[in-house]
Amino acid sequence: MWLEQGGNVGIAGTTDDPLVNMDCDGGVIQRSEIKPTLMVRTRSRVGVHAFYFCGSPKLPNIPTDDAGEVRSLWEYVVAAGSWVKTDPATVPEAERENAGHYTIEEDLPAA
Repeated sequence: MWLEQGGNVGIAGTTDDPLVNMDCDGGVIQRSEIKPTLMVRTRSRVGVHAFYFCGSPKLPNIPTDDAGEVRSLWEYVVAAGSWVKTDPATVPEAERENAGHYTIEEDLPAA
């Protein structure tokens, strides 16, 4: 219902669970470099969010200059089904009809 009303949902790993989100921005990390897992295509239609479970100790949040982040300790990524206003001219032509939408890219269990 929240999404139907125009709201968005974020997914965060906490200090007490093994979830780690990888936010791959702008196509810097190639798809072939990402271990197969549940993935969401981002609003830019070039980036992806990849979801993993890790052991202990939990990975920390790891920012990068231009490739995205690893997010695990209360940092979030936006979930599939969400939508954020995005200028279609900034999205690859083949993906413009989905500009702004977060969609399932790989329907696999989180690795």
